Amino acid sequence: MRFFLQQDRLMKRRGFTLIEVLAALVLLSMLLVGIVSARSQYIRQSRVVAGKQNAIVAVDELLNAWWEDEKHVIEAGQWGHLIDEETVRLDWQIEPVYRVEEVPEELKMRVVRLKVVDKNQNDEVVLFVDLILSDLSVLQPPEVEAESSEGNQGGRDEA
Repeated sequence: MRFFLQQDRLMKRRGFTLIEVLAALVLLSMLLVGIVSARSQYIRQSRVVAGKQNAIVAVDELLNAWWEDEKHVIEAGQWGHLIDEETVRLDWQIEPVYRVEEVPEELKMRVVRLKVVDKNQNDEVVLFVDLILSDLSVLQPPEVEAESSEGNQGGRDEA
């Protein structure tokens, strides 16, 4: 008779108990919370990366314009705007770098730092670029006398 009672109980139990359903719901909700928080962090990080990429492109264009303009002098204290839109407002500023190790005096080199900040993010620094500047006239080789190059034009000595 016991055998039939146990078999009858097993036959009646076809669904889940309330505890099993609640445990499954708790596990599922923890999984969904993790997925939502990971997605929001991914979106935040992608915005940061996009902002840095915009800053890199804008700084590259700025430096190219400076190098093309022979009269432009890069000095500490200069500043300006890179991108000025509703969502992105990037400003740049040039600061001196005082700790320059072992730069030969005769090269007349100096280092300045181009700092890019995002004004919409409470002046958060987006990018640093260190620039090594020198007086190029110091680096050019001395002019060779014209007489020595003209005397031996063909590479042959006439005897």
